[in-house]
Amino acid sequence: MTADPTPATTSGSAHPFADLLAGLDGLSPLLGVLAMALAFLPLFYGWRLIRWSTAVMVALIAGLAVLQVCLPRTEPLWAWLAALCVAALAGLVGFIAFQALVAVQAAGTAFVLVATGMGQLAPAWPLLTFIVAALAAGGGALLGWLIAPYVAIAQTVFYGSGLLLAGMVILCHPHGDGEVLLLTAAVLLLALPAGFIVQVRQLRSPTSDER
Repeated sequence: MTADPTPATTSGSAHPFADLLAGLDGLSPLLGVLAMALAFLPLFYGWRLIRWSTAVMVALIAGLAVLQVCLPRTEPLWAWLAALCVAALAGLVGFIAFQALVAVQAAGTAFVLVATGMGQLAPAWPLLTFIVAALAAGGGALLGWLIAPYVAIAQTVFYGSGLLLAGMVILCHPHGDGEVLLLTAAVLLLALPAGFIVQVRQLRSPTSDER
């Protein structure tokens, strides 16, 4: 027997992203409507959603932990007061957690990059290398703190646009790569700038507490 010289062919288009979206076509239209409705939260309120949801989650976890420990050992009134105080402090930590995390990451990145560069340029001056790297880390932390809201906005606008696109695919039933890619371009070209502009305007509002 001789092997078949004809190479095996594979099904599917040349656009895996279009194939992925086309796979949503058979889902219920109700899921499409739900996806589009949920998309507006990260798309237009993503930065607020991150801060407040993290604050509430951390406050609940800390408050329940304190209540679990204190309630069997002290009067209920004092246990609840302690839990509320800890929850308030934990909520404040959670409120700034994302921004602080970005600042720490930026500081660490700046320190490593500058220390590596200085180590190559001035290997005989380790103290100078550390001082310059520490100053760079401070600048990186400040920069990370300032740009953290915009990082969160970019992420949540992208997630919200993707969820909106998924809902549109479920509802519109596009056929073929051309229609899928056309719908993708139309949704993203509208949703991405709209979400970014709305969230940045909220961030820069004089009455905003999100900075």
